[in-house]
Amino acid sequence: METVNPSLLAVRLRELRGEKSIYGVAKAAGVSRGTLYRYEQGVLVPEDLTLEKLAKYYEVSFRELKKLMLADMFPTHSVKREILIEWVQELLDCRP
Repeated sequence: METVNPSLLAVRLRELRGEKSIYGVAKAAGVSRGTLYRYEQGVLVPEDLTLEKLAKYYEVSFRELKKLMLADMFPTHSVKREILIEWVQELLDCRP
């Protein structure tokens, strides 16, 4: 399967996995190997619960991964992108 969208999130997930096997990471993070592969290819976008699992496994912040996911949804020149990112940032700040 080839990359549909070379998204920032997909690139970061591949970078975080590094030399680790996709099977081992998927199992440890509680997702299927095929699903993790699709996230890394930019074919699928993880739901927040899955993104949290991956962030915990990779020992990175959920916020970092969420920001990358949001950045992928809107062009860099989009005013809507900036508004959405600020709004989500406020929501994340209120999160327990």
